[in-house]
Amino acid sequence: MFKFFKYKSAKEAPVSNIQDDLYTWKYIDVSELDNYPDAVKDIYDKKYTGIIIRNVCSQEEVAKMKTAIEAIDPDITIPTGVGHSYPRHFSQLVKPDDDFSQERDNIKAYFSECEHLPETFKKLTGMDFTRKLQSILEKVAGGRSVQVPKGFDREGRYPSGSIRVNYPGQGFIMIHCGNYFQQEFPVFYKHLSTEVNFKDQLSYFLTVNPAEIGGELTLFDVLWEPGQTKESARHDNEIFLANGKTLDSSLTSPLKRMKVKPEAGDLLIFSGGPIWHKVELVEGTQNRITMGGFLAFSEDEKTLKYWT
Repeated sequence: MFKFFKYKSAKEAPVSNIQDDLYTWKYIDVSELDNYPDAVKDIYDKKYTGIIIRNVCSQEEVAKMKTAIEAIDPDITIPTGVGHSYPRHFSQLVKPDDDFSQERDNIKAYFSECEHLPETFKKLTGMDFTRKLQSILEKVAGGRSVQVPKGFDREGRYPSGSIRVNYPGQGFIMIHCGNYFQQEFPVFYKHLSTEVNFKDQLSYFLTVNPAEIGGELTLFDVLWEPGQTKESARHDNEIFLANGKTLDSSLTSPLKRMKVKPEAGDLLIFSGGPIWHKVELVEGTQNRITMGGFLAFSEDEKTLKYWT
C-alpha cells in the first residue's frame, strides 16, 4: 500500500539548492532530428544527460489526447494513490521478490493483452501513440532496429508505454532511479535481461498536459551506486547510501538539484537509470498527463528496446 506524505509546496524550497547547469540538456525541435541520428547512444555515452524534442505532437493532437484520456472509464485504470495509470506495469503487477511461480499464467495473459496495446492506446487517446513514438525512436537510434521486448516464453510482449495521470494537490512521483528498480525487482529484470541490457536504462515520456504549477522533473546530484536503497519503492525523500549514511532529498535539504518542465507535445528522453530523480507535486487545477516508459539497447547494441 502507498504511504502518504504531507508534501510541501515548491514555494518552500530554498533557492540555493537549485542548480540550473547541474546536468546538460539538448532542446531541439522535431524538425531537427536528422541532426541527432544517434541521440540515444549519445546519452549513454554521457555527451549530454537528456534531450527534449519539441513539437512531437501538435497542440491540436495533445488537446484531443487530453480530452480522451480524461474520459477513460475509471474501471479500467489503475489507482496510484496520487492519480491513476494505464495499463498495469511491473511495479503494480508483482511484488518486489515475486518469482512468478504462482502467477505465471496470469502474467502470460497480461503479456498477451499487451500485444494489442498499440490499438488500445489509439482507441483510448485518439492518437496512434506507439506508431508516433516508434517513428521518433527510429530517427535517434543510430540506424538500429527499434522493438518492444517479448513476454514470457516469447508470447505476447511488454507494454510499450503507459499513461500516467497525476492529480493537482496530490500527484507526484517519489524519488527513484532505474537502477534502483532493477535491484528491487530482480526476477522481473532477470527475464528482461534475455533481450535487454538494462544497466543505466533511459527513461522517456511524452507530455500530454503539463501541470499549471509544479510537476517538474527534478534530477538530483546523486548517481546510483551498488548498495544504495530506500525504505521501500513507495517511500519518498530518503536514500540510504552504501556507507550507512542517509541522504535527504526533501525540498528544504541542501542537496543540489535541477528541474526541467517539458511543454505539451514534447518528448523527453534522459538518463533515468543512474540519476536519482522525481516528479514534483502537481499544483493548480489541471492534471499532469504523460505517456512514458524506458529505453535500452540489446546486449549486442544492434537493437533499441522500449517498454514499461
